[in-house]
Amino acid sequence: MQAERIARLLPEVYQRTIVAGTPIATLLEVMAQLQDPVEEVLAQLPDYFDPQLTPDRFVPFLARWVDLARWLDDTSGGFDSGVGRLRQVVAGAAHLSRIRGTAQGLRDALEWATGVSGVRIDEEVPDAAGRIRPFHVVVRLPKEAVVHQMLVQRIVQQEKPAHVTAEVVFENGPETSPPEPVPEEAPVAPTLPVGGPAAPPEPSFPGSEPAPVLTGAPEAEPPAGPEPESPTPAVVAPAATVDGDAPTVVIARPPAAAPGPAPATAPAPVPAPAPPPPEPEEPPA
Repeated sequence: MQAERIARLLPEVYQRTIVAGTPIATLLEVMAQLQDPVEEVLAQLPDYFDPQLTPDRFVPFLARWVDLARWLDDTSGGFDSGVGRLRQVVAGAAHLSRIRGTAQGLRDALEWATGVSGVRIDEEVPDAAGRIRPFHVVVRLPKEAVVHQMLVQRIVQQEKPAHVTAEVVFENGPETSPPEPVPEEAPVAPTLPVGGPAAPPEPSFPGSEPAPVLTGAPEAEPPAGPEPESPTPAVVAPAATVDGDAPTVVIARPPAAAPGPAPATAPAPVPAPAPPPPEPEEPPA
């Protein structure tokens, strides 16, 4: 943006003070120079979206736009065979997307990415018994493509159908196959080492201390003496009757046992039955 165009954006009171050599005129020239790189990019904006004209640093960005980020190196983010090959792949991304998952699509992807022609795909591969292996292909490339072995493996795994297994063979070179996935181990719960620090004691409160325990004190021996006898069963004795009244039952209970060991006592005597009352004598006639 020219300094004159920036000056027209200022208030009129500032415009009247713009004279060559004044501070405000110098500030306008600096502002115009700061806008030059932005204006240059905007003037060439269509070239940034052309894979053959865009700067090298912008080519991986275009590859992500057309869903080719899966071919880039996970570590560096670049393309193993160079930016020139990546430009051609980005330019033909629409064609590769239409035939993806087919033998022709895999063949074109490998030849465009490596720059080596003569890729062959064998879809009828016999096993050791001579039978055709179902859903298995062998991708054969010339030996010149061995320098891009990691890129070839990445493209084969991404462009083949998901249910198909594949082997990569370089003519007069090493035969490779996709690496087997390593099973993840289940996490193990952490354990305390043997002899580790003991758990901190629980806080105590006043009055909650346990009673002291005396160690080494002699055990108390039971007092010597005869063994206590079992309680004497109750004795039922008939009482005397008075003139036809119903007999009264008297229950004699044993005395209460004294606390602690005590000498054995004789059982309570059983009361003898009362003699019958004498019969009245008849008066003499």
